[in-house]
Amino acid sequence: MANEIIYTYGTLMKEEQVKSLNNVGIKGTMIMETPEPFPGFLTYYSETPHNAKPLFVYAGLEEENFYEDIAHASRNVKKKTDIQFSAAYGSIAMNYKIYKCIRFRYMNSFEDVEPLQRLFAEEGLTFRKAVTLNKPATGLIRLKKMFKLQPIGDHMYQDMEESKMAYISLPKKLVWGDFFDLVKHVRNNWNKELVDFGLTTLYMYDCVEDAVRVYSPAQRPELIKELKEQFMKLL
Repeated sequence: MANEIIYTYGTLMKEEQVKSLNNVGIKGTMIMETPEPFPGFLTYYSETPHNAKPLFVYAGLEEENFYEDIAHASRNVKKKTDIQFSAAYGSIAMNYKIYKCIRFRYMNSFEDVEPLQRLFAEEGLTFRKAVTLNKPATGLIRLKKMFKLQPIGDHMYQDMEESKMAYISLPKKLVWGDFFDLVKHVRNNWNKELVDFGLTTLYMYDCVEDAVRVYSPAQRPELIKELKEQFMKLL
């Protein structure tokens, strides 16, 4: 098991505060970011100095796209530019509306957003007009992406591209409201390392696994095992 690597497609849902970036990207288009992308850390990001690199930037899309559209476009764009980035297709549900988007990550500067938008536009993507928020809003973010995982125990996986992330399979499917309540109960009974959670669906070879994504700088198999025990007590 130690050497086994699983490549799989899946989705990730998480609830975060999003805010408008009015001076970033192509003028007049919808650009947003999640300045504190792991809310389980409370005020960690606002109270701790960080560099000015973008963490997660979301560019609104005018039309429905498929995961394959973004994957093909991303492959072609990477052939045209030296800008460092990762792209994923998703949506943000906020203020009773759903906005399709492409999420950019791993950029070195906010100045990279505009050239990336223009390169993706050459691949057929259409960016929607600006949606300006007067103040940060709570958004339910849903992403479609590939996962590279290594099993670290019974239905537990370490993310091989994100060392601070791991996944715990759940015995049943949960809608977001039930997951939100479950996480709340776990947090109320957890007094160890800071952790943040997201809801994940992993499309394995012979089944679909619903899972909780665990983010922690203190990531290790023992931590995931302890958290799994907490979740299983409530399911």
